[in-house]
Amino acid sequence: MRGRATSFISLFFAGTALTFVSLSAAQTQPSVTTQSASERAQTIKLIDQLDDADPDIRVSATLRINGLGAGALDVAEAAAKREDLPPETRKRLEKALTFIRPRAIVEQRRASRDTWRSNLFHNAYRNSGHTNPKYDAFAHAAIDQYLAIRIDPLNAPADLHDQAIAAFERAEQAGCDEPMIRALHRLADGHMQGASSRPRRGDDALFYGCCTANYPVALKFHLWASYVAAFRFVVSEDVQLLADLMAQALATPGFPPEEIDERLDGLDRAGPGFLGKPDWKSFFRLYETLAPDAVGPLLFRARETFNSAITFRGVKVRGNQFDDAALTEFERIVHSAVQIADTAYQRDPADGRAARFVLRTLMVIVQYTQRKDPALDVWFDRAVAADPDDLRPYELKLDYLQYTDAGIEEIMEFGHQCRQSQNWRGGVAMIIVSAHERVADRSGDRGAYFLQPQVWADIQSAFEGGLINFPEDIKRRCEYAKVAGQCGHWDVADREFQKIGDHPVISVFGSDATFKYLRNKAHRLATAGTTDQ
Repeated sequence: MRGRATSFISLFFAGTALTFVSLSAAQTQPSVTTQSASERAQTIKLIDQLDDADPDIRVSATLRINGLGAGALDVAEAAAKREDLPPETRKRLEKALTFIRPRAIVEQRRASRDTWRSNLFHNAYRNSGHTNPKYDAFAHAAIDQYLAIRIDPLNAPADLHDQAIAAFERAEQAGCDEPMIRALHRLADGHMQGASSRPRRGDDALFYGCCTANYPVALKFHLWASYVAAFRFVVSEDVQLLADLMAQALATPGFPPEEIDERLDGLDRAGPGFLGKPDWKSFFRLYETLAPDAVGPLLFRARETFNSAITFRGVKVRGNQFDDAALTEFERIVHSAVQIADTAYQRDPADGRAARFVLRTLMVIVQYTQRKDPALDVWFDRAVAADPDDLRPYELKLDYLQYTDAGIEEIMEFGHQCRQSQNWRGGVAMIIVSAHERVADRSGDRGAYFLQPQVWADIQSAFEGGLINFPEDIKRRCEYAKVAGQCGHWDVADREFQKIGDHPVISVFGSDATFKYLRNKAHRLATAGTTDQ
């Protein structure tokens, strides 16, 4: 309760420096790089098809090989070592492995975290003393739905958010009043903050009660950090409690420091300057002391430095322009943040967070100078090497080319490089479509631009390749139908609309009325055999 007298240990605030070394997040679980017998057979068949006598089969296999998941790693590595492998097949397989190897690292880490977190929540419920056969299944289902929306309920896909809320309501309607389930329901709801920035009646008591209950300390940290991030109206006692829980969590064998990073990311979204207050600065110094080898503390220090650059910008910028001296100082502060992030990157190059941070940070300078920066290309390569399926670095580079007033040829060259990656699992090959969108905006006549045959050839190859790999991706199919009409190929649009049926992703079209209008138009023009707009 607010204003309460507390006796929590404030390890850092009292000046005590403790270091815990139990930071491994390793879990006993099946490797994500293994496949079932049938899956292995399908992967082997796909690799063999790279050298099939039928050109259509060969092309299809080539389009699919780079999209293999982490589970194909062992089979692909073994195949690449075969002495009888044809040279062209070896070349294509080695290219595919440049995606599959880092993909396996990313997916293994994610699977390890997901398993750890699932065990934490489900076991906490089982041992809570509030179980009942009448609602246990509903409670466990609600936990699974909560984990599916991760840390940002309001930005989770609408269907997942709605499913989570419905699951919690079913559990509570069945009689479940277990405190953790109630707290997770409130977090999943995502509307913790009222107009007065104060908690709803009972919320403070609910979450504080969870922190003093007999739950694992890692769960307590999750609940309290998530509540503080949603609540935002925080006093020093709240931060001290969070620091105490963090210290205890880091001392727990198997606790992954990345769990702290994920919670604190939620805190950082709580508003400008939220983490720049003295209590929070002390909190982060404590985190850095307790987890000296982790990437997270360095990234938060880099972010703190970058925030100081943004504060400086707010004071010095006039009419969206710096004078020369102010710009030099701004760049100095930003590059100080980059140096800290570089140290974080050197600790774990397979962790893409540092590279993504630097890309976003350097882009702030580019927006003012409109100068090309070779360092941005270096960090782009690092980000892609860490996670080839992360679209954000590609989108940032496309922005970079636009801010530096790159020519149409340079933008399209990058778009074609992305298309040629044949990485549809991460959506990278679809960047060619975004590149054409940027160039169309410069053309002065978007309608005429998209009617060009070469533009259609690029767009068609991107969507067809994506749908060969992921034929059940309805959103991508909706996008294809829409852009096919834009390019004047109403026969393709009509074919795709027929496959979509009555279950479109309405957000692609803006409204149900627009979807139905375009579907009817596609069918009418395709039937008439015309490309009239």
